[in-house]
Amino acid sequence: MKKVFFIIPVCAIILLFSSFSSAAPVAPSLDASTGLFRVHSAYVLPRMAFGVALHGDVFYSPWLVDPDLGETRPTYEAGAAPSNPKYLQIGGRLSFSIAPLDWLETGFTTWGASASVREGTREDFLQSIGDFSVFAKAVYVTQEGMNIGGEIEIMMPTRIENFMWDADSTTVTLRGLWSLDLDSYIAAPFRLHLNVGYIIDNTSNLPENRDVSRAVKYFYGVHDHGMILGGIALEFPTDDITAFIEYTTYQMVSRSWNDNSQLLTPGIRITPLQGLSIDLGADISMSAASAGIEVQSVKVVNEPLWNVNFGVSYVFLPPAPLKVEKVEAPPPPKTGRIKGKVVDAATGDPIGDAIIEFPGTGLSNIASDPLNGTFLSWELAAGENELIVRKEGYAVKKVTVLVKAGTTVEETIELEKEEMIGLVVGKVTDPNNVPIPAIIGIKNRPDLPGTPVEPSTGTFEMRLPPGRYTVVATAEGFIESEKVIEVRNRARTIVEFVLQPIPKPIKKKPAPPPPPPPKRRPPIVELKREKGVIEIKKKILFELGKSRLLPASFPILDEVAKILIDNPDLKVRIEGHTDSTGSRAYNLRLSQKRAEAVREYLIKKGISPDRLVAVGYGPDRPIAPNNTPEGRARNRRVEFHIIK
Repeated sequence: MKKVFFIIPVCAIILLFSSFSSAAPVAPSLDASTGLFRVHSAYVLPRMAFGVALHGDVFYSPWLVDPDLGETRPTYEAGAAPSNPKYLQIGGRLSFSIAPLDWLETGFTTWGASASVREGTREDFLQSIGDFSVFAKAVYVTQEGMNIGGEIEIMMPTRIENFMWDADSTTVTLRGLWSLDLDSYIAAPFRLHLNVGYIIDNTSNLPENRDVSRAVKYFYGVHDHGMILGGIALEFPTDDITAFIEYTTYQMVSRSWNDNSQLLTPGIRITPLQGLSIDLGADISMSAASAGIEVQSVKVVNEPLWNVNFGVSYVFLPPAPLKVEKVEAPPPPKTGRIKGKVVDAATGDPIGDAIIEFPGTGLSNIASDPLNGTFLSWELAAGENELIVRKEGYAVKKVTVLVKAGTTVEETIELEKEEMIGLVVGKVTDPNNVPIPAIIGIKNRPDLPGTPVEPSTGTFEMRLPPGRYTVVATAEGFIESEKVIEVRNRARTIVEFVLQPIPKPIKKKPAPPPPPPPKRRPPIVELKREKGVIEIKKKILFELGKSRLLPASFPILDEVAKILIDNPDLKVRIEGHTDSTGSRAYNLRLSQKRAEAVREYLIKKGISPDRLVAVGYGPDRPIAPNNTPEGRARNRRVEFHIIK
């Protein structure tokens, strides 16, 4: 047992400094089949590979049966120590194996020699030369890292002190094999092998050429019973050194467990070159038979306390076929990509987390970078590709980008802020449902201009930012009426007014005097050549935040058109102005669009386009401070300047 505790730390040190490899090479066992020393594995050599191995064993023991003793002559009394003889036994075998298929391995083993001699003399020399065995093994991979298999081995031994084999003594061994690579399951660098089988032993039929005692037959493995074999091995495979430990037993049913052969075999396998393996190990007896048992009053040692095994093998791998791969030129690209950036149309600032859609392609949406607003599209088919860009608070933008095959085109996408506006519509009538030409105002927003009602229908329409408003309807001869409404973004709010007439006094009045002659209404529009302007007395009104003219401004523009028709030599610059509310870029665009809307109206009234120039100055030319509602209202205006 002291030897066991010495070998185990040595193996541990080897494992510690080795590099694990689940693809470590396989090599023949003592019986030619792929495995370790005595435990066979459920692996086979690579297809069409073959292996050649030479194994040997040697032991030196003071405790061996005397072959000259007959069946009735004891060596010493039971329990007494041996007095003089010590014995040396040496054996060797040559094996060959080949794997014709991925799952099949076969081969043979021939024993070169097996001999023992007593120390100090050449007497009592025993030998056998020519034991021969053949085997065949089939394996199956049940799942990754786990193999099972079966093996049959037929051995024809030679008789003691003779040459060549005796067919009548043929022994058949059947083995079940199971191997598990633990690294495939629990990331442990070990392989586990298990053998279970049965030996049909006919060595008792061997004839002898001289009187050999039963004890000698017993020691040299001559039996007349079948045996159950078992074996388990733990292997730590690496690229260069593989350490392992085996436990094997051969059990005859007629004898107790401890009286049968039990061997613990630690060992190492060194692989200095690919295919070349050098094996070294030692059998350590774990059974009572190593202390000696009695066979017909003779103290017999069935197996030595220890036995050294060694071997060298080489696996010839088939040459790998040359692979000639046809290199084809890659097909020309059919797709390209878009490298884009999403920015605010007014400020040019990047917009992050904008959603970019690729309609009709089946591709998933992507988002612009949160910091710099950039994005890189998927591979898109060459040609025109439509993108839809969405961002909360901005209007949806559709753009078409021309993608070129094999390139990445750059595109900047500008988003305009979504106008936060709600629509208010309504009607003003008297109690008899007769339309009233009233004025609709916002009581809590005096800065907003009043909206006239369409006289013929009594209807009105306003666009207001979301919020809570007090809407007031006023008309001459009627009592003022007001209602509180809630305007929501992009929603329609309906409000209707029924105005009650102001009650007239019942007191009888004298007949009224004749009406005075009608007073001449001062003109709303005047041509002032000396000042270089066409002066308007009332403001031209537009929808809130829009360039759409309100109907109340049509009479003013009609008079401007009449002056231009009456004075065909005039060429006029139409100027649009706003207050400072909002960004300058936004107000410049709004003032330009409003000036162009006035120009289009005058063109429709018959004024030649080349006589009209539209310019938007935004908040750049105020005529009043912008820090009061009144000042901002004055700055929102349209002016007509004579330029020729």
